[in-house]
Amino acid sequence: MPQQQDRFAKATPAEVDQTELNRLATGLIERCSTMVLATSTSEGPWAAPVYYVWLRGSFWFYSAGSSRHVSQGLGASKVAAAVWEDSASWRKIEGLQMEGRLSKAKDVTEATAIAMAYAARFPQAATILKDKLKGLDPCGSRIGLYAFSPATAIYTNNRYGLGFRSIVQLHRKQ
Repeated sequence: MPQQQDRFAKATPAEVDQTELNRLATGLIERCSTMVLATSTSEGPWAAPVYYVWLRGSFWFYSAGSSRHVSQGLGASKVAAAVWEDSASWRKIEGLQMEGRLSKAKDVTEATAIAMAYAARFPQAATILKDKLKGLDPCGSRIGLYAFSPATAIYTNNRYGLGFRSIVQLHRKQ
């Protein structure tokens, strides 16, 4: 009997088309809506889930400026983030592990455009954002608009084998 090839045998990143991996990673970002942002200081590590909109090479989200993930993240040189699609099978685990910087929106025009994109993606947030959308406080004071900008993104996909990982280039959505 011929030996069957294990379809979950681990592929190396060199064996998988990089353009395809970049496309898969960007598709994952567009399908998912929640990112976990992780920080660490001398007070200890912290992680928090946030809804995001992917625009202009960054994951944009709203949060209270006093929240632990924002206050620690703004003061850190690097933060980490993860996006993944939920799956009941380990063979379908797919996600992004990233490191980058956290910043607060400062440009009113950009913040207004991002607030509109955020409200379009999350209609339930539109009522919360109505004052921001009117341009009264698009950057926020108590509740601010923040960007996680990845410097490194590693795409994982167990369809290519348990523990498959590859650095990817995330396509900027304008």
